[in-house]
Amino acid sequence: MKCRGIEVKIVCSNQALVAEVEMDEMWSFVSDKSHQCWLWWAIDHNTGIPLAYCFGTREHKHLDELRCLLAPFRVSIRLLAKLK
Repeated sequence: MKCRGIEVKIVCSNQALVAEVEMDEMWSFVSDKSHQCWLWWAIDHNTGIPLAYCFGTREHKHLDELRCLLAPFRVSIRLLAKLK
């Protein structure tokens, strides 16, 4: 059993410019750790209001889905963590 991208949603309908967006992922499992599901989410950093989320695997395509949902908010991505 694999967790598929079963739900993708824009939570906040106010499509005003958002100063800072915080994006993250977290995982959980169903029955045992081989059945992992990931929550990809974005919130307004200053207010804590959820903007969008999607469920799926840890594959990059689910991050891309989240980024597409954030398009109405005119979000530009800046990498803050240095990749090795």
